Amino acid sequence: MAIITGGSLMPSEPGPEWIPHVDKAVHFTGYFISTFYFQQLTKNQKPILIFILLFSYSGAIEIAQDFFPTRQMSLLDLIANGLGALCGSLLSIKILKDFLSRIDRILSDRLIH
Repeated sequence: MAIITGGSLMPSEPGPEWIPHVDKAVHFTGYFISTFYFQQLTKNQKPILIFILLFSYSGAIEIAQDFFPTRQMSLLDLIANGLGALCGSLLSIKILKDFLSRIDRILSDRLIH
């Protein structure tokens, strides 16, 4: 979350011109990974709560950007954040349930043996 917060509030550099809207992909990816991670960390106990908290956090950051001279609030960024969080949540609870627990068990078994 520190990377997302820092990246969202630091002065921004324009992305490569040959990749249109690369910043939206970065927003999507950041919230996709964060939501997936927190869903897995809590073993998908409260998926809606985690989605709401992370989406609200992204909204708060978008609002905070208006107070930084080199940043500005963007509805499209908020939408990309929300879509990333939604996809990360759905992947975690529907397709890769207990993924991090399985990885942890595999790594633990290899370190012990």
